[in-house]
Amino acid sequence: MAGAVRFRVKVEGGDLIARRLAVLGEKAAAVVDEAAMAGAEVIREGASRRAPVRTGALQEHIITQPGEEQSPGRAEVLIGPDKERFYGLFVELGTSKMAARPFLRPALDEDRHLAEAAVAAALKEVLGL
Repeated sequence: MAGAVRFRVKVEGGDLIARRLAVLGEKAAAVVDEAAMAGAEVIREGASRRAPVRTGALQEHIITQPGEEQSPGRAEVLIGPDKERFYGLFVELGTSKMAARPFLRPALDEDRHLAEAAVAAALKEVLGL
């Protein structure tokens, strides 16, 4: 995914969360992945709001997809424009002829606390906390 930011989640929280995840066994990774996607959706929405608008295509095609760092207690989600909107990378970082107009990094930086709250809420709901 061109120009993506990574939203990583590592579940920590002491014995209670560890015990609840352990009880889930193989389903624990799916629970953490789902919670990470809930947090990533917050970042995706923020990036979409911040993306420059010319035709609206960039705003409408910011997506999330699972990253490579998936394991029990850890998840990674990539957030950025889909492959057809590869030019989002040029918008985000700029080129030799165009100034950068960041929208992904500010969304991650400014909305991280909201995303972390979404992850926590999703985990609490599933784990019954």
